[in-house]
Amino acid sequence: MKYTRISLAITAALFLGAAQADINIGVSLPLTGPTSALGIPIKNAIALWPTSIGGEKLNVIILDDATDPTNATKNARRFVTDDKVDILMGSAATPPANSVAAVAAETGTIHLTFAPIDVSTGKAPWSYNMPQSTLVMSHAMVEHMKKTGVKTVGFIGYADAYGELFLRDMKVKMAGTNIKFVSEERFARTDTSVTGQALKVT
Repeated sequence: MKYTRISLAITAALFLGAAQADINIGVSLPLTGPTSALGIPIKNAIALWPTSIGGEKLNVIILDDATDPTNATKNARRFVTDDKVDILMGSAATPPANSVAAVAAETGTIHLTFAPIDVSTGKAPWSYNMPQSTLVMSHAMVEHMKKTGVKTVGFIGYADAYGELFLRDMKVKMAGTNIKFVSEERFARTDTSVTGQALKVT
């Protein structure tokens, strides 16, 4: 139902853009910072997009959020307020993507995210995950663990919204199995080593 609603809303947004002669899309990406390796390829892919859709000009505005949720909020607000975009896109990391989702929910703007965010609570009604969710990834991992006889798991995850979302969904999928978490460690995206955390879970 959510996907159908989002699809209809995107179609409506594109028709609105057509009526105004231009289709405007605002994209917030981590072109610098710890997840720039994800943002730069997306920017390069966007450069391959057509310049028009259905005979209407396509305007794509890309801003760097530097993997910073505050910057992503500023970018999203500028897109909606100044650039009058029909669709918001981004970010490529969960924390700044959550920020864009918040602006999308506040302003009623379609939002397509390149990073998985939690859309199950109703807090992001205008957002759609383009990558697979952490729940889908967790399911595959837990099924493999069950088949290979894994009994205990040590978790080393990002100390941010993505790490917490992944851990939550792993626990959901592990519920009712014989697999147990024995340790949970965190690290920042800017950390250059996780040796300390790895030693604690082994």
